[in-house]
Amino acid sequence: MLNLSSYGRSRESRLLQFPIMTMARHIVALLQSHVAGDEERFLSVATQLAAHEARQGHGKLAQQLQELITAAKDRSSIVDRPAMPQADRSKRPAPRAYAGD
Repeated sequence: MLNLSSYGRSRESRLLQFPIMTMARHIVALLQSHVAGDEERFLSVATQLAAHEARQGHGKLAQQLQELITAAKDRSSIVDRPAMPQADRSKRPAPRAYAGD
């Protein structure tokens, strides 16, 4: 089947769509990982985005992204996350014996 959506367009205009789609996919992945609370994936996608921007010749943007990623990694390693409180076993009711035996 002939793809008419790209018919009549120059090769350059078709290639310009690729970076936009890559950017859109990165944004979706960033938001998904943020909503899921997956900081490791968030930083991984951000690193991929910085690398993509560097390959596109956007050195300042790539550097800015990398600096933010480094700051986020440093912050997450310094911040002590509060531990989940342990349940106080003395306040729990005693388990009931099963009366079916």
